[in-house]
Amino acid sequence: MDEKEGHSRVDVGPEHSAVTEKLDMIEGRIHDTVEGTKSTINSVMDSIQHAQTSIEGTKSAIDNVLETIKYAMDETVERVKYTTDLIEQVNKNPWIMFGSAVLMGYVLSTVGANALPGRRDRHDERQQAMPAGRPGSHSYSSSS
Repeated sequence: MDEKEGHSRVDVGPEHSAVTEKLDMIEGRIHDTVEGTKSTINSVMDSIQHAQTSIEGTKSAIDNVLETIKYAMDETVERVKYTTDLIEQVNKNPWIMFGSAVLMGYVLSTVGANALPGRRDRHDERQQAMPAGRPGSHSYSSSS
C-alpha cells in the first residue's frame, strides 16, 4: 500500500502545483482588488473630510456675516430710536433745538414769501411808495 500512496502523491503533485498556482493568482487578484478598494475608500474619505472642513468653514463664515448684520441692524435701530425721539433731543440739547427751530422758521418764511405768486416784497413796496429824494422827507415841488 505504500507504493500506492507514494504513487498517488506523485500524481497529485502536478495537479497540486497547478491548483496552488491558480490559488496564488486568485489571491494576488483579490489582494490587488482589496488594495484598490482600500485606496479608493481612503480617497473618498479624504474628499469627504475636505468637504466637511469646507462646509464647516462656510458655516462659520455665514455665522460671522449674520452676526455682523445683526449687530449693525441693532446699532442702526438704536441710532434711529435716539434721533427720532424729539422730546429726548430737546431735553438733552435745548439750545440747539431752539436755534434749529428759529433757523427753520426763517428759512420757511423766506421760501414761503418768495413762492407766493403776485406777492411783492414789502421792502420793494416801501421804496416805490417813497418819493424821490431823501428817505423819510417829503419834498414837494412847486411848479406854479
